[in-house]
Amino acid sequence: MPAVPHSRDASGILLPAEVSSQIWQDAQEASVVMQKSTRIDLPGVGIDVPLITGDPVASWVGETEKIKVGEASFGNKSIRPRKVALIELFSNEFKRDLPALFAALSERLPKTLATAFDLKALHATAEANAFDSLAGASALGLGTTDTYGDAVAIDSAVYEAGGVTDGYVLAPQARKTLLVARDGDGNPLLGNSLTTSPNTPSILGSDLTYSRNAFKAGTPNVLGYAGQWAGNAFYGVVQDITVAVSTEATIDRTAGVGAERDYVDLFQQDMFALRVIAHLGFAVRDLDKFVKVTDADA
Repeated sequence: MPAVPHSRDASGILLPAEVSSQIWQDAQEASVVMQKSTRIDLPGVGIDVPLITGDPVASWVGETEKIKVGEASFGNKSIRPRKVALIELFSNEFKRDLPALFAALSERLPKTLATAFDLKALHATAEANAFDSLAGASALGLGTTDTYGDAVAIDSAVYEAGGVTDGYVLAPQARKTLLVARDGDGNPLLGNSLTTSPNTPSILGSDLTYSRNAFKAGTPNVLGYAGQWAGNAFYGVVQDITVAVSTEATIDRTAGVGAERDYVDLFQQDMFALRVIAHLGFAVRDLDKFVKVTDADA
């Protein structure tokens, strides 16, 4: 087997900083979770954020009576970054035209990273004290029988948990149901938002964003999430996306453990490898302020 270079970063050509910055910016725009959440900067080892979990309770007292002592309670929210990465192989004929390479990266790679992040934050099992997920939120249906009533129930659940619904993130599969839904007076559930702000429709006054990443097949299917994003959902970044190109490494393209090894010698085969890496985290202050929206009828 050809030797892999010993240096941490394989030798090659680093793309200009502005290229990496553009890819990172496009990834943020492509990720619906990043759009809705608040960005925080993370150290490599992560951080522990102190949270107030309970307030002291005031009580009524009579004249000269002793005033009871109350205490607030505190806890910690841990955020640990996780690495998301990708390697792609290209022929050197493609590399000859750097603008074409940049155009391809700008369109393809950000979506790949954004999709990986969204799927982990929305549907993966949460990692205790490390990387949160909305998958554990309580589920309510947005069905076809009484869509307006379902929307009211979803909105009410967030308020009952002490939150304010400021955003829906739903899969395109929910669009047909929403477009034909009517409120109690027979008016469209989406109201005038389709005509006044077609790019930012709303449900009961809360912004609605469509994303294919919000869907997860099941019984019932998950259509997405509604709840309080502002001040409640955070994504952490250790550093901006790093992009590097190697021309001399040996790449193992083997699909699985135990499979026959499949190596590509970049130098010998006149190819180059593109590697993109990001270290990201996700945290939710109060999961009760989110509702998992399904396609189930009540």
